Amino acid sequence: MVFNPSVLNKKRSRRLQKKLRVGEFQEFGFTLTFIINLQQKGFEEALDDWIDYVESQSWRFGGGGSLLGNRAEGYLCQFNNRTMTESDREEAGKWLAAQPWVLSYQVAPLSDAWYGPWKDESTTVLSDTYQKETPMSDDKIYFPNEVIGLQFVQGLSLLAAWRNYRGLSQTDLAERVDISLSELVAMEQPDYQFTHQQLVLLADALGIQYKHLTD
Repeated sequence: MVFNPSVLNKKRSRRLQKKLRVGEFQEFGFTLTFIINLQQKGFEEALDDWIDYVESQSWRFGGGGSLLGNRAEGYLCQFNNRTMTESDREEAGKWLAAQPWVLSYQVAPLSDAWYGPWKDESTTVLSDTYQKETPMSDDKIYFPNEVIGLQFVQGLSLLAAWRNYRGLSQTDLAERVDISLSELVAMEQPDYQFTHQQLVLLADALGIQYKHLTD
């Protein structure tokens, strides 16, 4: 859910600000995307290099990509109630620019790691200095930044993240696929094992491909 700035800036006690992670306790992260030159490095090896770098900085990364493609995308944030900074954005961009297997990349502006917005940020490039020339290509299976944020930052399952992204209540979605509310609640647990038929019905109700609920 994306909140209006006036709601986030509403006057609250310091204790409540800390609980809601607003005001002086607001936490930021950012979305980034990069394209891998598969002639120089395999997708899994490149992603391992990236994760090693992220962990060396004590950051958290939620996202991934398709083994059939060469694009990785996700959201970077911090551990333990800490926040990302403009300096962190710059360092991430410098690291990507220094990798010979990175064809191009984009680093989005800082966004609220708990409340967004996450949409339409990945079109912003850090600076001309760090931009590589090869254009971005589209994956067949695309996950909006907000879905990634809901899944990783707020801990929702993919199904729950997509439902929230579509603005549906659990009751709304249960009615669309003609199941009980208790059945949907069970399906939204991260370890739920879907049948193919369930995936197809849910994907149709959400206006997505069934692979969006399994990747």
